[in-house]
Order: sequence, then C-alpha cells, then structure tokens
Amino acid sequence: AVGRRAMAAVAWLAWTGVLAFYHWKPFAFDFTPAHVRERMQQMSLLPLRQYQFETGAQLLAQAMLKGGLGIPLGLCLAAATADAWRGTPHGETLRGTLALAIGALVFGVIEAGQLFVPQRVPDVTDVLWGTFGTAAGLLIAAAVGRDATTAANRAGVSPIDAA
Repeated sequence: AVGRRAMAAVAWLAWTGVLAFYHWKPFAFDFTPAHVRERMQQMSLLPLRQYQFETGAQLLAQAMLKGGLGIPLGLCLAAATADAWRGTPHGETLRGTLALAIGALVFGVIEAGQLFVPQRVPDVTDVLWGTFGTAAGLLIAAAVGRDATTAANRAGVSPIDAA
C-alpha cells in the first residue's frame, strides 16, 4: 500500500510537471517589476472575462481542454490520498476535500506563473476549469473504486486483496 501511494504521488508530481510545461512554454519568463506590475493590472479575476469575445464552440473547446487536463491530476490525487483518514467519520469527504484543494492550488500556481510569461494570459477561469477537471478525476476514481469493491465482494475476496 505504501508503494502504491508513493507511485501515485510520483505520478501526481509528474503530471504537475506536464501541466507546468504545457502552460508555461516557451519558458521566456520576465521577472522585471515593471512587467509584473503591468501584467497584474491587465489580469481580471472575473471568470470568463477572457472568453467574452469567443464563440460558444471556442469556449466549449477551452473548457474541455483545460478541464480534461485536470482529470489525470484528480486520478493521481485520489490514489495518493486513498488511505488518508481511512476508518474515520467523514474520511471520504476529508480525502476529497484535500485532493480538490491540492488540485485548485496546482492550477492556481500554474496560472500565477503565467504572469511572468509574456506570451501567456493568466486567467482565473483556467483555474476553475482545471479544478472542475480534478473533481471529475476524483469522481471517476471513486466510481472505479466502488465497482472494484462490489466485484471483490461478489467474488468473496477482500477489496484490499483485490487491489
């Protein structure tokens, strides 16, 4: 079980690296105070502001892409936190909340990093899309886990042994 959690944590960190690569390329960071100040003034904290002039199809495509990038993160976080608070009241809720908070933090840091990349546009909406994707990954992992437990119970095998 410890090995499985460690592998899940490595996968989570690796996927976070993929996300950073995707969102921060071409890695032409500009940390000058004038640039950062200008970027912060341009940034809107109003969701969907960046997409106001796009068509519905473009908005849907961005939502699917950015949300889809969160699904693997949710799957990895579900596996990495699987044993946290096991057997405690509301343990599943606590695990889900922790994993979702980590997902929101990952996407928040990635968007904040885009402040320093002139070719990128940081947007709070992308944090929301990524967090929704993370939630979808968590729900998928929970559904698969329930199916595995049900199948193991039908076979008369302990769910832990089945995994």
